[in-house]
Amino acid sequence: MSRGGVGPALMIVAVMGALACVQTPDARGPAASDQSGGPRRTPGLLLLVSVEGLRAAPARDPAQMPTVAALSAAGAWAQGVRGVGTPLTYPAHATIVTGRAPDAHGVVADRLLGRRGVRGIFFWHATRVQGPSLWQSMRAADRPVAAIGWPSTVGAAAPLIVPDLVPLRPGETWLGVLEGAATPGLLEAMRQVPGSTDMWPAPRIRDAALSRAACAAVRDPLAPQLVLLRLSEPAAALQTHGPASPPVREALRRVDQRLSELLACIDVAGRRAGAAVAVVGDRVLSPVHTRIDPNTLLAQAGLIVRDATPTSGVGSWRALVRATDALATVYATDEQAALQARDLLERAAGRSGAFRVLGAARLQELRGDPRAWFGLEAAPGYVFGDAPVGPLLRPARRRAAGRGEAGSAFVLAGAGVRVRQIVPDMSLLDVAPTLAQLLGLPLEDVEGRALVGLLVAGGAAAQ
Repeated sequence: MSRGGVGPALMIVAVMGALACVQTPDARGPAASDQSGGPRRTPGLLLLVSVEGLRAAPARDPAQMPTVAALSAAGAWAQGVRGVGTPLTYPAHATIVTGRAPDAHGVVADRLLGRRGVRGIFFWHATRVQGPSLWQSMRAADRPVAAIGWPSTVGAAAPLIVPDLVPLRPGETWLGVLEGAATPGLLEAMRQVPGSTDMWPAPRIRDAALSRAACAAVRDPLAPQLVLLRLSEPAAALQTHGPASPPVREALRRVDQRLSELLACIDVAGRRAGAAVAVVGDRVLSPVHTRIDPNTLLAQAGLIVRDATPTSGVGSWRALVRATDALATVYATDEQAALQARDLLERAAGRSGAFRVLGAARLQELRGDPRAWFGLEAAPGYVFGDAPVGPLLRPARRRAAGRGEAGSAFVLAGAGVRVRQIVPDMSLLDVAPTLAQLLGLPLEDVEGRALVGLLVAGGAAAQ
């Protein structure tokens, strides 16, 4: 879709034309009707796109993200979504597809914890997600699914898949580690993007390749009814350059262009009749200036034995802090080590003013890892690190980190979605049950609410 000189009203028309399912506010057809009675219109295709670090404000700004703004004007949007639990990529994405908090679905961090500290291995495998998810429910109903770059989908029983894997060993490449794990046709589509064959492509190249794979999935003969796609360039720009920086605005512009291209793919595939699109931000990333490395104190006290061999720098530990941005969880092998670690950290918190200690009860309220003895919460402007060596406080290399704050984006438009609906209060827990209701899927054990008021009335409840 052309972007030059296109005003918001024309962009809305273009988006609605691509979807061919969202009518103008004056129309009273089945997709736009506020009345109850008729059968619920279930999308033949739901494209669920997560955009890391996407706030609600840019998603409503036609000058910054015209395609997403047009979708919100043509459907439903939230004034700001509240995060829940660990403010990291993998936990947030598991929450988006399960409707449960990290302590319930089991993905409590980005990377796994081992006897040598925080490992380089992420929560990659689908078996790490406990309980039912949207894509699992679709598969159980024999409805095809595509998962593109979505966290925790390695080994998932999806016919079209590009799992989220990265090279860890010398000589490995991004597309190389995907061989055997990704659908060959989707991988071939990704290879057509210049730079995608690099060892670890730049974030904009990665997003371009994954978007190309999503387009190929939409046009695949299997005709998936649910397509999951994760785009991460905005978060990378936020962490490198900080909020409100030109690179962040440019990253958001490119994401918007990817979405425009995906709508065109839906059109070319002949699937615009009955399509719906959901765009969700996984978390809010706030400015940081100083990094806290509490493990340095534990190493000095002998609770951590250092070893330069593993990337963690940890040989063994009796007590260990796992950093999860502005929240950290503290583990111990026994009560004595836990008490010693807590005493050290409480004294350091008092001296530095950079963080505070959270008791087990408060950590449980925040939905932290239930295996942790207690937690730590960073003051605004501070972020935790895992290093066992160096000073407690040091300048942060990254410029933004997650704090679990409200303000993430949620936009939903298309078949079965009412027009001009505003959600003043929403949790990330509400995404999965709402989309399950839209898809006519049962989704068990959810903690969130199905926002049925966003959907065309009529038909039996899906829960």
